[in-house]
Amino acid sequence: INAEYMGARWSPSERCYRTLIGNNAVQVHPSSVMFRTKKPPYVLYNSIVFTSQRFMRDVLEVEEKWVLEYGQGTYSIHGKGKGTKP
Repeated sequence: INAEYMGARWSPSERCYRTLIGNNAVQVHPSSVMFRTKKPPYVLYNSIVFTSQRFMRDVLEVEEKWVLEYGQGTYSIHGKGKGTKP
């Protein structure tokens, strides 16, 4: 798994996901099965579609420990959905 540009974290207060790199607000695309399900804390996605909002496509739920382990050296997670390159 390479989460360098594909990870996002749920931000309950904003009711959106935030990309781990760039901290951009994104939503699950309405065509995704995950659109109407619970919002997992961390996801990986294949692409972002820009329309009225930024939508993630091909979304997969992942565990935080996987993101931290496999993304090690790529980015670090700070606070509520904010990520930066180390």
